[in-house]
Formats: sequence, structure tokens, C-alpha cells
Amino acid sequence: MKKLLLAAAAASVFATAADAQVVRVCSLSDISATAVACSGFYAGNLLGANFATAQQTGLAAIGFNWDGNFNTVTKINSLGGATLVNFANADINPFAGKLYGTTYIGLHFGNSAFGVGQSTGFFKISAGLEGIQSFMLNITKGSSGVVLYSTQTAPDPDPVPEPAAWALLLIGFGVIGAASRRRRPPTGNVTA
Repeated sequence: MKKLLLAAAAASVFATAADAQVVRVCSLSDISATAVACSGFYAGNLLGANFATAQQTGLAAIGFNWDGNFNTVTKINSLGGATLVNFANADINPFAGKLYGTTYIGLHFGNSAFGVGQSTGFFKISAGLEGIQSFMLNITKGSSGVVLYSTQTAPDPDPVPEPAAWALLLIGFGVIGAASRRRRPPTGNVTA
């Protein structure tokens, strides 16, 4: 009996998202950020380094090809049931506290969220050019952890011309103005 239980436990550790049972179909309205796509919610907590294949499968379902390197992700382990996910702390988020453009995240909910045990969902969100620091979970119970797989960098600010460029611009306007005011010889009919 012990061997059977150990074999079942080992098989569950190596399950992929494709093998995992969908315990609740995700909805784009599960989060307040502008969700573009979602996959899951799959049974279990798939947001660990041991479940890279499951994460790759779940992310591929929403259009993201992740290399499976868990050292490149940002993980927040301690949501503790909170409905606010905040990336403003630069120590947590190497992307200077904001998410920009197309962003991919994974969300884990504990036993109390859906009444079906632990579950994991994956979301593709549009954080826009202005970026977002936080978003709300519209699932009000059981939030446990978030993994940030990818976000874009902040757009470059509009460049401000150097003083020399302003000087050249003003000189150019002066030359154009002087040329347009230059006296032209009168044109007229010459009679012989």
C-alpha cells in the first residue's frame, strides 16, 4: 500500500498542465488588469521550480514560450489571501516596480478559493505604455502566490533637444525670415 501511495505522489509531482485537471475555467475578469488571455485554473500549485514543464504548457496556451528557467522569474510567495498584487517594491520586481506592455503572470490560489483544493492559472495582460504597479484579484479568497514571467521595459521618454539644437533652430528661422524680407528688384514691362 505504501508503494502505491508513493508512486501516486511521485506521479503527481511530475504532472504537466496538460495532464492537470482544469478545476475551474479561468475568466479574463478574474483580475482587474486588462487580461488578454488566460489558461487554467489547473489542479495544484504549479508555481514551483519542480513544475517548469507544467508552467511551460500553461503559458504556451496563452501564447508565451517560456524557457523553463525558474531563476529568471520574479515570485511573490506571500499574498496570504490578499486581493491586491503590488509590484511597486523594486526589491521584489527587477523591472523597477512597474509592468509594461504585454506581461505574463501565474497565479496560485489555496484551498479556500474555489472549494476544489489548490489551483493555478496563467494570464496574459496588457499593462500599456504607462505601466501598472498593481492590480486587483477579483477572486476574493485564497490568493497565495504570483509569478511574473515576463514584462516589457519602460518606454524611453521623449527626448528634449539640447541647447545647441535650439540655437540652430532659431538661427534657421532667422535666415528664412531674412531671406523672405529681402528686397526684390521690381518687375515690370520694359518699353522701347
